[in-house]
Amino acid sequence: MIIVSVWEKAATILPNSFVLKEREMKGILGYRNIFPEVIQLIANGSIKAEELVTKKINIDHIIEEGFETLVKEKSHVKILVSPRAFYLP
Repeated sequence: MIIVSVWEKAATILPNSFVLKEREMKGILGYRNIFPEVIQLIANGSIKAEELVTKKINIDHIIEEGFETLVKEKSHVKILVSPRAFYLP
């Protein structure tokens, strides 16, 4: 598992879930050097990227409907931002 995020609060991790299944966890600050693997996982259907987009917005609303929404509403995963003056979902 790779954690690509900064956490707001302390996380509870159960070490046995890693040890008993011989899992590994790594934390990174950005997406450096993982794009080829992620693209392959999306291409072969292992990751359904469209299901991760929880909201679509126009760039003109990036503060209130993007950043502020991510901070206030913890149900969002990814908010897709359109660079155009209009957006047709």
